[in-house]
Amino acid sequence: MAVQLFLHETNPTHVHHCPKDDLPHHIKGDTWFYQVSQGFEDQQGYIVSLQNNSIGHNENTHIEFIRNQHDNEDDWYRLEQNLENHFWYMYTTQKVPRENKWGLG
Repeated sequence: MAVQLFLHETNPTHVHHCPKDDLPHHIKGDTWFYQVSQGFEDQQGYIVSLQNNSIGHNENTHIEFIRNQHDNEDDWYRLEQNLENHFWYMYTTQKVPRENKWGLG
């Protein structure tokens, strides 16, 4: 099930990771759910290997399937973690295109 959020157009939106792997394969595509040990819950969630042009190879990237409560659209978004408080955030500009090579639905 998509995480339900009201997305800010210009400011980052705080995201709570989905606590369990509950998406069907046709939505997940090439993602995998990273299950962690107690004490490392801030790293748990969906991950996909995306091309990072600045380093010249793929890197594992945290993503989340989010329903934007403003328009009821479900999309995948790349996440960024604040290293001071370990919270996850996303911007609307970090939406993964619906037509993509990772099979994300």
